[in-house]
Amino acid sequence: MSAVADHRAIPDPPPGVPGNRRATFLVIGRVRHKACYGRLHPEGKWIPVTDFHQRRWANGNRGPRPNCKACDSATSGVEQQIPFRRIGWMVDELVARLGQAEAARRIGVGHTTMWGWIHHPPPAVRRRTARKIVVALHAVRQRGEVRHRLSIHHGASMRGKTEREVRSRKDLYKPHGDADNQASRRRWANLPQERREIVLAYDRERRRKERST
Repeated sequence: MSAVADHRAIPDPPPGVPGNRRATFLVIGRVRHKACYGRLHPEGKWIPVTDFHQRRWANGNRGPRPNCKACDSATSGVEQQIPFRRIGWMVDELVARLGQAEAARRIGVGHTTMWGWIHHPPPAVRRRTARKIVVALHAVRQRGEVRHRLSIHHGASMRGKTEREVRSRKDLYKPHGDADNQASRRRWANLPQERREIVLAYDRERRRKERST
């Protein structure tokens, strides 16, 4: 139902911004906005187009949905979602304290999901997932739980060995460094001997050329 048929006027543009009240799109501060009349904005509000989900219409063109993302999430039957940027730092802290695998187990998500959160953060997550992240971080902080990155790599707790003491931030787990290095070591260990010799010969030749230049 259109805004005119529903007897709801398009909201006035902000002061100092020219615009047509009958238009549903408006450029404000060089950012394209769209009028939203969803559950959270019954009187109408100008929302950036980037805050609308996209859909493909009957004519084949793609465009924003009638309501913004927040209103779609608040609609009955649709689970509320939380922007990931609000809880991403909590995930980073859990991973730094416990390691990637243990953090995923505490939250109750798969390793693939955790890897995606770290390397390719999603725009939003479900509210119940965000609640699990908050609860897990609160419990870890209450117990003062933090593990040394080398103990995480060696699986000290699973093998019944004494874990190293964390003395500085350098001892915390770093997913973008430690996990990548660990994966590289596994790939190297699985390489056939012939392949290793080729790689080593290439590295020696590359270093020789660098020294000669």
